[in-house]
Amino acid sequence: MRARNIHELLIAEQDRAGGDFTSWIVQIQQLTVPKLIASLRHQRNPARRWILQLTLAKQGVPPALRGLPCSDDLDDPQRAYEWWLADVDWLRRVYPTHVPAYERWRRLFTPQSSPAGASWHKTALWVYGHAERSAAYYARGLALTPKQRDELAWLCGRDVHLTRRKLQRLHQDKDKLLREQMARRDKSGSTNSRSVLERRIQLMDIHVLTGRHSTRTAKYYNRLNGEHITRQAAEKQLSKLDELCRQLQRKEKRQSDTNCPV
Repeated sequence: MRARNIHELLIAEQDRAGGDFTSWIVQIQQLTVPKLIASLRHQRNPARRWILQLTLAKQGVPPALRGLPCSDDLDDPQRAYEWWLADVDWLRRVYPTHVPAYERWRRLFTPQSSPAGASWHKTALWVYGHAERSAAYYARGLALTPKQRDELAWLCGRDVHLTRRKLQRLHQDKDKLLREQMARRDKSGSTNSRSVLERRIQLMDIHVLTGRHSTRTAKYYNRLNGEHITRQAAEKQLSKLDELCRQLQRKEKRQSDTNCPV
């Protein structure tokens, strides 16, 4: 199975669903960012998934924060292509004057070529389908710098994939961390320990997935939650989570040493 042309899928969905498709597009414009991300995660229709990707891009949410593609997504040729295309679309928005290394690939960034047009999607599918299907290959062809890859979901570097595994472990340890957190209840009384911990983990997700820049972390936290937070406040919360993780590691090490036979 090979990926299909998104532009053709959009036309087919419009022909099939007609006014219902148009109404759905209007309705999702009213959704909050978290609901858009949840809809993207559960949407089975590729044409509608692409509309959700575009809507999140218009909201200023980079691909890396749209609900990371899981292994099942990347095993599905269509979904993998959609995430790749979402990265390219984001690059075009953020770096409109960018020039790829390979000549034909430059058509993806020329002002005359629009992501809403058939020719753009034809070029995109050609580029995607005639490469080695590795992030490193596409990054070379697109002439991407490490900074440009920071906010991407599919075209990120290998080191980012390794870091994502660490984030997965952080989420897996949430209950253990919560037990440690319970000893440090929020002094304001406005939130409970679980809320404090979940907020800090989300900040860590954003921080790691967008290049570890505190200002960027605060900016994207605001976009995802509609809650203003300063760079200094973000740094403070991240520091507290780091310390909590170290406390848990020290505690588990002591328990391991105690259980070891002499």
